[in-house]
Amino acid sequence: LFGYKIKNNKGDIITDWANYLHPDDRENVITELVNDIKSTAVHWECAYRVSRADGSIARVYVRASIIRHADGKAYRIIGAMQDLSRQKELEEKLEEEIKLKEKQIAEATADAKEAERSDIGKELHDNINQLLGASRMYIEMAKRGGKNCRMYLSRSSEYTITAIDEIRKLTKGLTT
Repeated sequence: LFGYKIKNNKGDIITDWANYLHPDDRENVITELVNDIKSTAVHWECAYRVSRADGSIARVYVRASIIRHADGKAYRIIGAMQDLSRQKELEEKLEEEIKLKEKQIAEATADAKEAERSDIGKELHDNINQLLGASRMYIEMAKRGGKNCRMYLSRSSEYTITAIDEIRKLTKGLTT
């Protein structure tokens, strides 16, 4: 292949092996191997895809030693192929699960923020608004004068102070 062949008594080993390479990987893998064979390299490592007998695609990792004559010419390649398909599937599944969890965390964070805003709104409406409304009512009653004027102003002041304290608690909870 590409003008370089290593043969055994059955024929061209590189061509036989190359028939199993995935079409999208074939040219790059063969070029890399042939270049290493033509060079002085004594090791070759490569990850690529191959077609299985059942037609499925496997992802493999190959490590090989290139055996050379004293003159440097390659005459044998000995190596091992490791099927990485299951590992790659698990890595892809893990990656998908990580993305899903990140999305769930983002949604939970958004939901928590919305719930917090809702709680703050309820607290302002149900508690602090009531205190300020009662304070205002006592001020209006005190404006009319009469013997209870001081008591109305005192109660108004108490409700206003309580409202201020509630606002402080609410804002302190937001900043911590």
